[in-house]
Amino acid sequence: MTSKVLLHHLALKTHDCDKLKAFYCRLFKIKPTAERYDERGQLVSVWLRFGATILMIERSTQKRVCPKQPRKFSDDPAGWHLTAFAIKPKDRSAWLAHLKQLKIKIQKQTPYSLYFFDPDFNRLALSHYPKKAQ
Repeated sequence: MTSKVLLHHLALKTHDCDKLKAFYCRLFKIKPTAERYDERGQLVSVWLRFGATILMIERSTQKRVCPKQPRKFSDDPAGWHLTAFAIKPKDRSAWLAHLKQLKIKIQKQTPYSLYFFDPDFNRLALSHYPKKAQ
């Protein structure tokens, strides 16, 4: 294969599409690019675009296997560890203020990244690696 492969989408399963849709739309000040509803009018899928990549939030009817509370980095099981979103180093303080305004608790900070959880306790990061904040 000689063509470059790019990440098309990530799919995130949840029991509450409306809650995660509201969280991600508020956090990133974006609107969905697509939504799908079932025959009863309940939201079953939301697409959020981040550049060329789409985050799909999809309803799950299966038993909950995701964490029920925040956890330490060292306590993560095998599998996805986090989803990191790129920010500019000069915007770090503005992002910190935005997270505080939304009452999103920072779980960990490094010189390059801010770590926190969404309402389903999926770990997220805002990162400007490899450049330090200005």
